[in-house]
Amino acid sequence: MDVVRERVKKEFMKNRHETDPAKLEKLIEKGNYILKEMEALISLKKYRTLKRRYYDNAGDHLPDHNKLLEMLNEKSAPDR
Repeated sequence: MDVVRERVKKEFMKNRHETDPAKLEKLIEKGNYILKEMEALISLKKYRTLKRRYYDNAGDHLPDHNKLLEMLNEKSAPDR
């Protein structure tokens, strides 16, 4: 978090002499955009971590196609 804080402060200091209201508004919009992107990345990281905890591999939660076909064939085969 300190790295982010340092970079944000550096950007603020770089633009501290700006007085044009239109340009200031654009800089604020850009900052809000970057903030939302960071929030999205954090959410994605949390989601992937949670997913990894419950499923070792990405496809582990999906049933095996061949196994499903075997189960269907067993159920549909007439009893002898």
